[in-house]
Amino acid sequence: MRSSVASPRQWGNLIVDPRRSPLTVSAPASLTPQQARDRLDILLDLSNVRMKLADADEGKGYGVSHLDIMEAEYRKFLSLHLAYPEMDVVPCQIVDEMWHQHILDTAAYREDCEAIFGRFLDHFPYFGMRGDDDARALHDAYEETLDRYRAAFGEPPADTWITVDASAKCRRTACKPQKCR
Repeated sequence: MRSSVASPRQWGNLIVDPRRSPLTVSAPASLTPQQARDRLDILLDLSNVRMKLADADEGKGYGVSHLDIMEAEYRKFLSLHLAYPEMDVVPCQIVDEMWHQHILDTAAYREDCEAIFGRFLDHFPYFGMRGDDDARALHDAYEETLDRYRAAFGEPPADTWITVDASAKCRRTACKPQKCR
């Protein structure tokens, strides 16, 4: 007897597998950062995250232009995760803030992670806090993130990934770096 479940098929740069959840789209083995961004444009809706951050009572009361920068940089951060899955991608402060807000909608975050990465993207907020070696590892990971960012997307917008005060660039309070697994 033949199975009624279709086999995986190619959809642009994506592989759609109907045997998995309707929200699940398996990533090809290797993506460029631009292909990863294209994938996110198809699969990720951050309108509820933006709504919450824009609300003055429930969120931060951010304006549209600030939210546009936050979302664009968060998408680049996720694109780097998708393109370089073995790398410790370290977010800047505005990316970390949007990521936290996304995580708070646990059901949506879980579904988004499954659809985008095929797994849950954990957040490890202690990277850099566990002694000098860990702090050096954080600094190195942040520098590698910036190098990959520049190679993929060019120079970051002002006051996002690189602060005005270069000496504060990689303090935990300046860039809020996280180790992501």
